[in-house]
Amino acid sequence: MKQRHLNALLLALAGSLLAPAAAQAHEIWLARIHGQPTVMYGHEESDTDPYDPITINEARAYKNGKPEEVTIVRHYTQRFATLKAEAPGLLTFTKEGGIWSKTKDGKWHNLAKDQLPNPADAERSMHARGFSAAYLNKREPVTKLGYELEIVPETNPAKLLPGEKLPVQVLYRGQPLADAKVTSNAFDHEAQKATTDAQGRATLTVARSGLNVISVNHAVAYPDPKKADKDITLFTLTFEVAGGGHDH
Repeated sequence: MKQRHLNALLLALAGSLLAPAAAQAHEIWLARIHGQPTVMYGHEESDTDPYDPITINEARAYKNGKPEEVTIVRHYTQRFATLKAEAPGLLTFTKEGGIWSKTKDGKWHNLAKDQLPNPADAERSMHARGFSAAYLNKREPVTKLGYELEIVPETNPAKLLPGEKLPVQVLYRGQPLADAKVTSNAFDHEAQKATTDAQGRATLTVARSGLNVISVNHAVAYPDPKKADKDITLFTLTFEVAGGGHDH
């Protein structure tokens, strides 16, 4: 396995945000690059695209279930961000996608519909944000984070092995979200998907050794239809299991 791939697996934190320019999903995750937990963005777990670091607008760190200090370090020239925390067991952050509108000429613009020169040209418009959480060792207790959309695992998933079952609950604004499609591996379009029941619960199978990224998204009407059509929220839960080069 390439060293670059191994580095991307070391501290993995993934999330999904809309990539309006390409009209397809990007992922965000945390990799240790030159010893620093670095937010990566792109389609492959071993590669990154540049992004505006101001979009990483919130982060949290926990150690033994207790909040720890974490700092977002934004590198504007290189267009990426790193997170600085002291040996966390659980690390999370938020990426704000903003409002994007697609006009009839097929182009995407980082503008609300009513900010376009001609709002009638808007073919579709949406707001997107992503929340991500990673369990970085087997000892960290499960913590409910209170994000707008959240996957809460029944147990710390880093304890598990490939093929073992992981029960989860999906919450939206603190309430169970029924009929949500939860994907066992966000990087694999053919990965197992489970549908949540009335209590927001589903059971997934750990997809593989090393990096695992479980994802879910939820779309509702945007509160102000003059600005956007849809409000899209995404959450990913990331962990590593035996065989992935985890050093915790």
